[in-house]
Amino acid sequence: MMAKADMLAASIKTPSLIRVGDKKVDFFPGCAIIDVTFPNTFSVEIGEIQFKNYYTHTLTIKVKRRSRSHMSSGDIKWRTCLPCLKLMPCCHFESRAEDIFTINTKMLKFDLSNIVALKFILNQPSPTWKEFRIEDMTFFKKTGEDQNAPSLPNWMTKARPSPEEDVCHRDIKVSSFTLNFS
Repeated sequence: MMAKADMLAASIKTPSLIRVGDKKVDFFPGCAIIDVTFPNTFSVEIGEIQFKNYYTHTLTIKVKRRSRSHMSSGDIKWRTCLPCLKLMPCCHFESRAEDIFTINTKMLKFDLSNIVALKFILNQPSPTWKEFRIEDMTFFKKTGEDQNAPSLPNWMTKARPSPEEDVCHRDIKVSSFTLNFS
């Protein structure tokens, strides 16, 4: 864990649930977005992100970053730096549903430099969990020590498990029956 002095000031919006169809219908497709900005800065370099999970199955992080060659405000682009990180091994079960996670630079597709904003895309496809989010997000500046950070286990970094490994999506056969109470 990094020192408190290395923390970045961030403005974190509350999760916005993505709705499908009419606002009167309570159908949520299991997707929420959290927007993060860094006030009073031109751009930041992030070395580590920490947060507590609350029943989020997968997480994708997109960054809005300035181009290195042109530091003008008109040259800002969104890119995916972390595609579909699995936070819970199976979306239907509680395993790792309330764990604390640390994302370091080794887990990302590219370094988080010249960052203007972040978008956290949360997914929970299971109808079992009506509420899901990530909490207590903390962002740390990039330091020289980031290269020594431990990496996550394989099951968390793989995009999708093979059919043999995935206990959530195996075919389950249920026979029907009737109970009569007299």
